[in-house]
Amino acid sequence: MTTKHSALSVDDLVANPARVADVRIDDLPALLIKLTTLTAAVAARLQSPPQGKPDDDRLLDVAEAAAMLGRSPDWLYRHAKTLPFSRRLNGMVKFSRQGLQKYLAHLPRA
Repeated sequence: MTTKHSALSVDDLVANPARVADVRIDDLPALLIKLTTLTAAVAARLQSPPQGKPDDDRLLDVAEAAAMLGRSPDWLYRHAKTLPFSRRLNGMVKFSRQGLQKYLAHLPRA
């Protein structure tokens, strides 16, 4: 991007928007494309679920998972082997909260 006086970065323009008057008119479309692309990326990031750290996950018991799924604990026990968010620990069935949330997010809407 060439300016009337010296090269301005996007950071310069964000810090001092009045300096946009120093940008050559021919360079404004390219600047607008860069800013629009950045705006879209920021908006998409804001709408995506937070990226949890592995230690943010917790294991749910059958009653908690059943409540989240709207199913009975009995149903969960019967289907535990086929559910990608189920875990066996010391002979007990537990359910990954993050895995369950991802599973629910990908279910087709009725």
